[in-house]
Amino acid sequence: EECPGERDFWIPDHEHFKLAPGESRNVSVTIARDAGRMDTGYRAPVLRMDMDYLGPAHRYPIPRKTIVIEMGPLANVPPAAP
Repeated sequence: EECPGERDFWIPDHEHFKLAPGESRNVSVTIARDAGRMDTGYRAPVLRMDMDYLGPAHRYPIPRKTIVIEMGPLANVPPAAP
C-alpha cells in the first residue's frame, strides 16, 4: 500500500495466484525504507488483500482484508530532528 512520501518499497509490490479449496500459501515480501531519520510522516506498513471467488461463470468479490504490520523498537535509529 502507498505510504506517505513513498519512502517504503515492497518487493514484490503485489502477487496473483489461485488457491484450491482448503489450500493455503505463504507469501514472502521484503519491505525496505530509504535510509534516513524517522520523521512525523512515518506510519506502520499496511498489507491489503483483495480476493475473489472464481466460479464457473462468475467472479464474486470477497471483502478486502487490511492488516497493519506492527513494527517493534528499532535499534540504532537516531531520533528525528526537532
